[in-house]
Amino acid sequence: MNSILRKIILLLMMAFLFRAESVSAQTDSPAPNFEIAALDGGKISLKQFAGKWVILDFWSVTCSACKAAIPELNKLQTKYQAQGLIVIGITLDRPERANDSLLKDYKKFFNINYKIARADQKILDDYFPGQKRYNLPTSFIVDPLGRIVKFYEGFDSGLIEKDLERCLK
Repeated sequence: MNSILRKIILLLMMAFLFRAESVSAQTDSPAPNFEIAALDGGKISLKQFAGKWVILDFWSVTCSACKAAIPELNKLQTKYQAQGLIVIGITLDRPERANDSLLKDYKKFFNINYKIARADQKILDDYFPGQKRYNLPTSFIVDPLGRIVKFYEGFDSGLIEKDLERCLK
């Protein structure tokens, strides 16, 4: 394979990784409740944030597009928290590959200002039914009534905020 063809394939692959889709979920589709381990040692459940807007961001420390999304998620948490927004980053990293100490260092390095929790098999089965592989990042916007109103596969700068602003109106 020549050098130019390799470069084209690499560019197409990178474009695919950073491409995001905004897809309206089934109208009034309830977001599955969960209780998962928070990085701070407590528990996080969706039910505890009833009445608030929630962004659930499924990610991994090895995902380049996930890293690219962190500054935007930080911004959203700061900008919209007064309007009841909670951002929860849910890592798919297994403890043997990314222990809590590594995740805490990662959170500090990237100045993550939102909650971080570790996925368990139940949340993966509930949010990714029938899937064995996951497109990361995958994010869900959940309304104050606990319904999924949007979801995204991949990352496209500004897309979540644009949709969130429409939801908050």
